Amino acid sequence: IHCMGKQKSIYIYEMVSWKPRFEIQKSDWKNLNIQQKNDDQIQIKGNFKSGDTLIFREHFFTGWRYRIHPIQDQNSNIDIKINPWNPILETKDHFMKVPISEDAHIIELEFFPQQFYWLLFGTLFISIVLLLFFLVF
Repeated sequence: IHCMGKQKSIYIYEMVSWKPRFEIQKSDWKNLNIQQKNDDQIQIKGNFKSGDTLIFREHFFTGWRYRIHPIQDQNSNIDIKINPWNPILETKDHFMKVPISEDAHIIELEFFPQQFYWLLFGTLFISIVLLLFFLVF
């Protein structure tokens, strides 16, 4: 933070090294349309090129995943292809990144803690088995 000056009793500061929450490396990131449905679902619309990387400046946490909606040929009769979910990768600064492998117009981000759900299911299953064991014997 850099102090730019003072007006009467108010100090004016500038964030010199500020970076946006979402950024596309290698391409222009100014035309992104970001829709955050809730805390665990984000949809980003834009013109993504193959080889770009989308940086999501929030602390990396396992459970975040992404999928890419590639650009389709408007004259084609082929069904719209949506790629499967992939785990988000970590940057050296411990933020999240999405490697873009093909031209796309939509990227979806979702927090889905699969390990938590498996642990919850396993705990409930073992609890039911133990309860039935103690009721029978």
